[in-house]
Amino acid sequence: MPKTKRPFSETKQYTLSHTLYGHDGPVLCVAAHQDGTYVAAGGKSSLLSSPNDLTEIFTFLGPKGTTLWQLPAVNCLETPVGSGDRGFTTSIVWITLADNADDGLAYGTDEGYLCIWKRNKNESKFSEVFCRRLLGEIEAQEISSIAYNSSSHQLIVGHRSQVVHRFLIDGSMLPREIKSVSLEDHHPQALAFGHSGVNGVELWSFGRDDGQIHVVDERGNVLKTHRTGIVTGDAVINVKDDIFAVDDTAQGIALYQMSSCERIKTFDVPKKVARRSRNITFHDQSTALVSGSDHGSVYIFERRLGTIRDVLHTGADDWVQSTTVSFCNSVVKEVCSPLLYGYFSLFRS
Repeated sequence: MPKTKRPFSETKQYTLSHTLYGHDGPVLCVAAHQDGTYVAAGGKSSLLSSPNDLTEIFTFLGPKGTTLWQLPAVNCLETPVGSGDRGFTTSIVWITLADNADDGLAYGTDEGYLCIWKRNKNESKFSEVFCRRLLGEIEAQEISSIAYNSSSHQLIVGHRSQVVHRFLIDGSMLPREIKSVSLEDHHPQALAFGHSGVNGVELWSFGRDDGQIHVVDERGNVLKTHRTGIVTGDAVINVKDDIFAVDDTAQGIALYQMSSCERIKTFDVPKKVARRSRNITFHDQSTALVSGSDHGSVYIFERRLGTIRDVLHTGADDWVQSTTVSFCNSVVKEVCSPLLYGYFSLFRS
C-alpha cells in the first residue's frame, strides 16, 4: 500500500468523514444508496475497515468480493455467506422499487455471475435471492457494466461476450429476462437508460474500444448507432437535460448533446499515465461532473463553465478508478472515491 497523507478538499466545501479500507486488492466499483443510508464496494478478497483514526484498522476474515457499510455510523454489515466465490466484483448498483421499502443490491463479477441481495425493511441483514452465471457468445466472460432504472424497474447488464441483457425486477427483487441482444464487435464498457418510447425505454451501450454507442429498444432492435471515435472508460446520461458525458481516456471528460450526439466541450482531467479509465458521475442536479484520476485526486467540474469547482485529495498518489455520489433531499451528501490499493475516502459536504 502506498504512503498516504490526510485527505482534504481544496476549497473546504467537503470534509473527510471516514476512510474505509475495503479490500486487500483493488476496489473496482462503489455505489452509494440514493438516500445515503448505505455504501457498497466491490473488488477482491478479504474485507478491511477503518474508523476515523486512520491508524486503527480492523480485519474481517473470509473471501468477500462485495462489502457493505451502513451510514452515517459506518457500520460494516454482514454479507451473505459465499458472496466472494464467484470472482472479483466488477460492477454494482442499488435497486429500489416504488411503494416498497426493501433494499436491493445487484452486482456482477469477472466470471460472469449476476447476483442480487435483498434486505427486508424489518431485517438488518441482506440475503442472496439470485445468483446465475450469464452466458453469451463466449462463456464466463466479465460483467463490465450494470445499470438500473427505478421508473421502469429494469436492470441492464453488459457482458464482455458482446451481449447486453435486459431484466425486469419484480417485487421479490428477482430478475425476469426481457431480452438479450448480441452486438457484434462491441464490448459494452458502460450502460445507461435513455428516452422512453413506444417500444419501451431505450438502452444505451457505450463500447470500450470501437468508439460506438448503440441505442437499443426493449425488443432488442438497434435504433441508431453513434460513432465517437474515442476509447471509452465510462459514461453517464441525463435525459432531462438532453446530455451525456463520456470518459475519453485520452483527453478527459467529453460532454455531448444527447439528441444530436454532438460534442459540446471537454473537461481536462490532469493525468500522469495516458489512457487510464475513470468512472464519472453527475451531481448537484447535474450542474457538476465528478471524475477520478490516476494520481489520487477527485475532480468536481462546473458543467456549464467547464471550470474546476473543487479537488478532493484522497491522500495517496494513486489511481482513483471509481466515484459515487449519494443524495438526500436533492442535496449532495457524500462523495466516495475508491483507490487502486483497496480503500476509499468518504467526503461529506
